Amino acid sequence: MFASVNDWSISYKEYIQAALDGSWASTDTWCGMTQNCLTLSEFKNMPADVVSKVKVVANDISSGALNVFKGPIITNEGAVISGGATLNDGDLWGMNYYVQGVIGKVPN
Repeated sequence: MFASVNDWSISYKEYIQAALDGSWASTDTWCGMTQNCLTLSEFKNMPADVVSKVKVVANDISSGALNVFKGPIITNEGAVISGGATLNDGDLWGMNYYVQGVIGKVPN
């Protein structure tokens, strides 16, 4: 298995420097695999073929070749949220559904 690892130090360093030089402004931060703010832990107890597939997908996300928020995005109840468009910040903040393949309901 593996886990995602968040590294906020990249953003913190940028914001602290901006505060020190007087240019800081409040903004939303979307820092992910492309910026190395999100990485994956060591792969353990996984078959080699699964590790290979995970690494390919992780590399595609990191390089920008794969955007996991680009449609079609379908809820686990069959509703199409995004036909072929990429979800914007408002769409991401407003996610109140599970995607296809996830079992369960979002609590109210």
